[in-house]
Amino acid sequence: RRFPSVDAPCLRMVLFGARVELREWDHTRRWRRMRVLRAVDPDEDIHRTDGSRLHGLVPDDGWMMVEHPNLGVLLQAIPPGGMPGAAAEEEEEVEEQTVFSTKA
Repeated sequence: RRFPSVDAPCLRMVLFGARVELREWDHTRRWRRMRVLRAVDPDEDIHRTDGSRLHGLVPDDGWMMVEHPNLGVLLQAIPPGGMPGAAAEEEEEVEEQTVFSTKA
């Protein structure tokens, strides 16, 4: 979401089971900040350093709710070293893909 609120616009969706890197908490400790690639809104006036207009996806900050009042836990911490019982080669492959796990 754009802001830590259920009423804020959704920037991207994350598939169940995806690994994401989360940053700081909001003041309520119900939301965590994360970096996402979001679509540029046609009404936005975003330009590159060379002055050309930017299209497509841009990096931005978004917020993910950690625990929903009705749905329960939405995000679960992964212990250091990855998921218990996962093969070492599988962990290495996943580790490389965890920076932005926001594929829709």
